Amino acid sequence: MILRLALRSLTTRPLRTAVLAIGFGLGIGVMVELLGVGEVILEQAHAPVLQGLWVRVSFHDNEMIEGIVGNTSDYVLQDGFFLMPTDPNGNNKLVYVLKGGLKDFHVLGLRNPSKSLHKV
Repeated sequence: MILRLALRSLTTRPLRTAVLAIGFGLGIGVMVELLGVGEVILEQAHAPVLQGLWVRVSFHDNEMIEGIVGNTSDYVLQDGFFLMPTDPNGNNKLVYVLKGGLKDFHVLGLRNPSKSLHKV
């Protein structure tokens, strides 16, 4: 029955049917995109707050990654350090970075500073 109504509408008003079909397709596409963004926002809201230094590291092969490193002397004194990437779409949870492969290292900020820093 519905198929018959759709075919009759297509034959009697083809332009109107095409415009409605395109609008329906665009509406579905927008909803899919919005729901995808909503999932990322919910994932970030439920993720634990990472403490440490927010850094951007660049490698000799021009790759670049941002993440959180512990606010300790390990990334200065050791041959490498652990970095927790902050990319919500990435599949890496923890990366070990060898300092010999680094081209550049920038501290972008301090994440979740201790309460004693707020008193100063």
